Amino acid sequence: MCMYCPFCQHEDSRVIDSRLTEDGMTVRRRRQCSPCNGRFNTFETAALKLPAIVKSDARRENFNEDKLCSGFERALQKRLVRSDAVDMAVRAIIKKLCRSGDRKVCSCQVGAGHGGA
Repeated sequence: MCMYCPFCQHEDSRVIDSRLTEDGMTVRRRRQCSPCNGRFNTFETAALKLPAIVKSDARRENFNEDKLCSGFERALQKRLVRSDAVDMAVRAIIKKLCRSGDRKVCSCQVGAGHGGA
């Protein structure tokens, strides 16, 4: 697979540096285009296959991280909870779903057993 240069659109670039981001979930790659010598960053994350969420009326929906975050926001709107604590809780739930290996999960189980933010 090739990475197109954002400056000249050439597909020949080489990686000159790779580093993990702080959370350890993303790799930052510094690249240099061979023809124009332009430098740019790319970020690589694992493509996760999350299970489908089965709603109480038996409908299935794809997992939506934004819905999970907005649910936390609604539940915690009158409480003093740091946003990084909510982010950590969301990441923990996603990690738990990925590790489960299930193809579908009941919506009531998504937050069950999690210690909260």
